Order: sequence, then structure tokens, then C-alpha cells
Amino acid sequence: MNLHYLHLLLNHFPIIGTAIALLIMLVGLVKKNHTLQQTSLVIWLALALLNFAVMRSGEAAEEALEGQPGISEQQMHEHEEAGETAHFLLLALGACSGITLLMKSRGNSAVRLTLATTLISAIALWAAVQAGKEGGSIRHGDVLGAAQHQGESVGKAGGEEGED
Repeated sequence: MNLHYLHLLLNHFPIIGTAIALLIMLVGLVKKNHTLQQTSLVIWLALALLNFAVMRSGEAAEEALEGQPGISEQQMHEHEEAGETAHFLLLALGACSGITLLMKSRGNSAVRLTLATTLISAIALWAAVQAGKEGGSIRHGDVLGAAQHQGESVGKAGGEEGED
């Protein structure tokens, strides 16, 4: 397995994991369930650590793709910029999660910090989704074009069949 493949494998975890943990946190806040809140905090902390591997493998993926036909340097640059923003926000989320867990382990309810961390998670999620969208356009921009073309072909084929 090369680092490019690892990047494609891992890059979904920060997006999906942050979203799932945000939902768990919201349920935990509404129900005042501290176990659910702590679960979200642990997930966010783990995702912040995992994102180091995503970033490192992303650098390797960029090197592997540079200069290949059909690969836009501009799209890779936009993805890298969006990825760096998401990485910074995920690190902030991980740090806030770790501090909140520490405060809660010392008996502090840390309500404000929990709410702030939840807000940061929503912002980090938005940034991670943007990075994923930019990354998808590097190689998979053709998927939309192919799907639209296929739809047109099916429509034309259906129309041609009706004309016989």
C-alpha cells in the first residue's frame, strides 16, 4: 500500500467522524448525558491525531500526482489550502476536546468549554467537507461529467427507441 492510497482511505474519517461525533454531542447535550459528551470528545481528539496521517499521506499523494495528465495543479493547490485550514481547525478541536476531558476528569462540568468545543466541531466539519470537495475534484471531476453524459445518452437512447 502506498501513501497515495492511504490518503484516499483515511481522508474520509475526519469528515464522517466529526459529523458523527457532533450528532452524538448534540444528543448528549440535549439529554444532559455526560457519557455521550465524553464519547464525542474522545472521538474528536482521536480524529485530530488521525488527521496528521491524512496530511502526511496527502503530501505524498500530491507528489505522486504532480505532472500526470488530467491532473490540475490548481485543483491540487486548492485542495491543499482547504486541507490545511481543516487540519488547523481539527487540531484546535482536538486540543479543546483534550482540555475539556481533563477538566471533566477533575470534576468540573466545563459547560462553556463543552459548548465552545461543539461550535468548533461544526466549523471544523464545514472546513473538512470543503477540503473533501476540493480533493474530489482532482480526480473525480470526471465522475460528474460522465454521469451527466451517461444521463444524456440514456435520454437519447430512450428517445430514439420511442421514435422507431
